[in-house]
Amino acid sequence: MAMKFRMISDGDVKAIRAARKALNRIAKRAKRLNAAEDAALLDENVDWKPHALKNWRMLDEMAALGISELSGPKGKEKLAIRLTPSGELGKGFAL
Repeated sequence: MAMKFRMISDGDVKAIRAARKALNRIAKRAKRLNAAEDAALLDENVDWKPHALKNWRMLDEMAALGISELSGPKGKEKLAIRLTPSGELGKGFAL
């Protein structure tokens, strides 16, 4: 049975669910780019630079959006969105 939200609006719930789907798509794309770079580095017949540049570009874009990778066992890494600004402002939300 689905939970009935009283304190959180339907619009916020939809936005959070859409963000979760977007993070899953980004995680899959980042994993593919990382695997392609790793494979290119191990294969002497493949130029690794184009693969590395694509992967680095993806990492730069993720960092610019405040998305970071949470470490874990190989293949079980996860992405997280930083909700607060970095630096001194990132200590919490003012209520």
